[in-house]
Amino acid sequence: MRYFFPGLIAGALAALLLFSPTTGTGIHPEWWSAIKAIPALEQSPVNRSAKVRFFVKADDAAFFLLKGNGAVAVSGRVPDGLAAFSGNGKYYVRYHKVGEEVEFFNATGERFWKIDSMEYPYLSHGGKLIFLMNGDHTGIRIVDYNGNLSGTRIAGRTCTAIAFSDAGDFGGIGFLDGTYYFVSPGGNVIHRGRAPLGAMVKGIAISGNGRYAAVHFGTTRADRLRVIDIESGDHDEAELAHIHKVKTSIHVDGEGYCAILDIDRILRVSKSGRVKLALAVAAKRHGHSTISRWNGIYAVSYTMQTGTSLVTLFLDDGTVLMTKEFPAESFLDATLRDGLLFIRGSDSIFCYSIRGR
Repeated sequence: MRYFFPGLIAGALAALLLFSPTTGTGIHPEWWSAIKAIPALEQSPVNRSAKVRFFVKADDAAFFLLKGNGAVAVSGRVPDGLAAFSGNGKYYVRYHKVGEEVEFFNATGERFWKIDSMEYPYLSHGGKLIFLMNGDHTGIRIVDYNGNLSGTRIAGRTCTAIAFSDAGDFGGIGFLDGTYYFVSPGGNVIHRGRAPLGAMVKGIAISGNGRYAAVHFGTTRADRLRVIDIESGDHDEAELAHIHKVKTSIHVDGEGYCAILDIDRILRVSKSGRVKLALAVAAKRHGHSTISRWNGIYAVSYTMQTGTSLVTLFLDDGTVLMTKEFPAESFLDATLRDGLLFIRGSDSIFCYSIRGR
């Protein structure tokens, strides 16, 4: 109970702040917890979305899968090594900084396979696709869910971007030399290309259905966003207003609409490369950010240039549902899933329900 009152206060404040009377969409606090206090989390009295799960890596070893109402579905620890998790938290690989093997487990600790490898692993959202990157970041091998090596090998001059779809198991890889690749859940390259001569890949994204992809590329003079139709191989581009020194968040949906955080504005770009929305926001500091989308709503999280972390929710047409600062959190990850907004900060986690959509 000692965490009940801090959670109640945080929830009450959030209830006052998170309300949108103009759109018919309400955002309401469900539960809150310090990360170190997750086992004592006060659950929501309403059993929200039985099928949704939120993954939290609490420290180097401990992890949790939380239900929509805040209940702990699975918890565990990864001893004797490092761990890389799938986006949904249901699978992980264990490896070592200096080691010769990679092991694949499910969240309950059951080991599926072990292979000889000194590479760094990356897992897709569903855990069916694993990228193994070599030490000098010039080559990637691909492993499937069963531990079988794909015949595909990706190579380029210094990998600068790896990303997976936020649903399903498609992946993308970009390099300093401007080359990029998109890969199916089976480990096959479904599209490859190159940015204009002299440009490097700064960011990459692919839709959950694998139909569309995006590449953020540029130089020290200008940045552009390329939206790609995987099926036809065609692409169109939009110019960005800022030069990005580090990667920024990109999201592509199944209809080819791409959203990108362009420092002090969020762009929504169609598959034809036309900017459909330019939403002005507080300027972003170089560093971590996220974009998530569900049912016509975007959630964007980042740290502002003032040092305070921020979450903004808005509709496809630019209608802002919520803008909320989290001064105590040095970074934020925001995830929209099945009517819930889950926010993971540096020290705490928060969950809100979205009603009226």
